[in-house]
Amino acid sequence: MKALEDVKAFHVGDFVLVKFYTKTSTMYYVGLVISKEDDKYLLKFIRRHGTTWKFVYPPVENISSVREQDIILKLPFPNVGGTERVKSTLIFGLDLRCYENVRRFFLLLSLFFLIDIFRC
Repeated sequence: MKALEDVKAFHVGDFVLVKFYTKTSTMYYVGLVISKEDDKYLLKFIRRHGTTWKFVYPPVENISSVREQDIILKLPFPNVGGTERVKSTLIFGLDLRCYENVRRFFLLLSLFFLIDIFRC
């Protein structure tokens, strides 16, 4: 299983986990860094494919500017399939089958990060 990177220097082409606050909760989304300007990043967001932990680009692009402090961590580079249909599916190489929503996804990523710290 790949180690997660806890870095604050994100680059164009990195996949990151971002937090957004609502009135009652915090939501987490996966996005691709497409540009950086000062302490803000322009991200192209991807969405979960059905109930799997595979991600796809939505038919209508979802691009948003995000502050650096809202980026939680850098994700490992995803695996992509070989055929044209499968190439559009992104898999991050983390076992997330037992989790149902992206909020729980953040808890799993935190757990992997803590395990990695204690290994050193």
